[in-house]
Amino acid sequence: MIRKIGLAAILMLSANTCFALEKDKEMHFAVGFSLGALNTSGDSRSGMLLGCAAGLAKEAYDAQGNGTVEAADAVMTCAGAALSSILLDFVKGL
Repeated sequence: MIRKIGLAAILMLSANTCFALEKDKEMHFAVGFSLGALNTSGDSRSGMLLGCAAGLAKEAYDAQGNGTVEAADAVMTCAGAALSSILLDFVKGL
């Protein structure tokens, strides 16, 4: 569990350093976090997969001429989902 929390913290710090958390990246992170938290299956992996799938789907939508494709957007959506899933696992274990 400590490893998962540490990994989530590293992801967040790395994202903040690399992307300076532009408003767009903050929104992607927030949506991913929300999707990860909405997972009620009891399996943290499904919450992470849901968030990552949403991030990839959004970038596929952008690639159709509906926006600018940025890998960092998908990464931030995934990172948000991962963090909320890890936090939910942690809270469940208390």
